[in-house]
Amino acid sequence: MSSYCDYAPDHPIHAHYHDREYGFPVDDEAVLFERLVLEINQ
Repeated sequence: MSSYCDYAPDHPIHAHYHDREYGFPVDDEAVLFERLVLEINQ
């Protein structure tokens, strides 16, 4: 059972992100590097 924010189920991009990416551990170095670069540049 998924619990969504108010806007996630109505938006296809947010629903996909919530179901497939948010909250799951990442062990791929390329993805970790991408997240690091995005975080540094925010």
